[in-house]
Amino acid sequence: MHRPRQRLHRLAVAAALLVLAVGSVGSAQPVAAWSNNADDYGTHDWILDQALRVMGGAPAWMNVRVALEATDDPDTIERVQDARLVMYHVYREKGRRGGAPDAVLMRYAQAIDAVAEGDRLAGEGDATGARASYDEASRLVGLLAHYEGDLAQPFHTAYAALDYEQLHESYEHIVGPLTRSATDMPSWQTPAHPITPSTDVRRTAIRTAAYSRGFFTDLKNHLAAHPGTLDARAKEITGLVLRRVADDLATIIAAIGTKGGYGPDVRVSMSMRDHYIAAGRGEYISIHATDPAGHPLEGVEFFADVPKAGGGTDRVAWATDASGDAHFYFVVGAFPRSTRINVPVVATEGTTVISRPQWFMVTPVLGTFKVSATPTKAVVGQVVQARAVARDRSGRGVRNLAVTFSWNDGTTIVKTSATTNKDGVAVSSRTISKAGSVTVTARTRSGSTGYTKAASFAVH
Repeated sequence: MHRPRQRLHRLAVAAALLVLAVGSVGSAQPVAAWSNNADDYGTHDWILDQALRVMGGAPAWMNVRVALEATDDPDTIERVQDARLVMYHVYREKGRRGGAPDAVLMRYAQAIDAVAEGDRLAGEGDATGARASYDEASRLVGLLAHYEGDLAQPFHTAYAALDYEQLHESYEHIVGPLTRSATDMPSWQTPAHPITPSTDVRRTAIRTAAYSRGFFTDLKNHLAAHPGTLDARAKEITGLVLRRVADDLATIIAAIGTKGGYGPDVRVSMSMRDHYIAAGRGEYISIHATDPAGHPLEGVEFFADVPKAGGGTDRVAWATDASGDAHFYFVVGAFPRSTRINVPVVATEGTTVISRPQWFMVTPVLGTFKVSATPTKAVVGQVVQARAVARDRSGRGVRNLAVTFSWNDGTTIVKTSATTNKDGVAVSSRTISKAGSVTVTARTRSGSTGYTKAASFAVH
């Protein structure tokens, strides 16, 4: 299939930049999945054509040429612009897992919006504007077809495949020449048949990945035993995963017309292990994603922009596992003392951004932490002040520490909170309502260490 000369030149430059960009993120990153054949016809185009075959033809709004032209863009344009998007091309059973299911869902949601805009413009008689919107929806289908197609490649879905990058690349180079037109490899094709539109696009993508992952060890062994070719079993496995992804992709494209593939809403809880941490210690952010009923959601990818003490940020990504859990771990640098450092954490669900920023503060190990109550002898109805003082090992006050005061009169416990000032002092006051002995306990945390002190006073 031929493309305009200007676009071919642009993608030739982009492909050259891709080598530099991907090389900069480390050897553990996967190579481009399947074969793109630059902007001409390749395996990703073939997968999209097979999905349309399964559907019995493209939707009426879809410009197939535009969609096919976009199937290589995730490798030749998007990853050039941001090499970190390499994680949109994988989904493994452990580790950072990857974000391909969320990438499919994102492009799916964007395609729905583009079709809706095309329908609106068509209804207003703007045929040109409508066509532009439908073409944009078609381009988005090409992008999501790429990410979904990646999940049929067992080297993109098995964690163990990270140790076989050369075999990974060799396999794609073998398959590529076999899929240079829509009619190639009839034995790998699925005829048109009734399909049910996906009701949960992310879940559909996760299942595609699980299916292909199951063939990884067998495929790897056969490829290693027969270098440079597909023996009968490797060819059979390739046909199985490609037929499966054609079916799954067809259900996703069909769901655009129903607008029913979003799956459940996502509920997120998140916590930072240590807000008041010592420099050089490891920080840990825990994430839990569920549906509204509390059932765990797998494959929700979160990005954290982790600040560096010298300036700038490192973007890291983790996707939730089958229990709905994910985490970020990073070592805290030598940031200014007692200064709140924000860590943006976001997830994109369809076209909705979920933001759950976290924070930490570099604080010292304390030399002393003391609490006192004034007066030490009080009468009912009198105001008593508790004073907590936090000092570092040099005797300097430590500011911005959260202090919790617990007032216990033997019957009830009342908790208050305060923050230390520049002198390391936090104050809490209570009006005492009954006679007896009262104990006030102060608790704080600094330099990754917890501190507790108590003082008592009598009430007459």
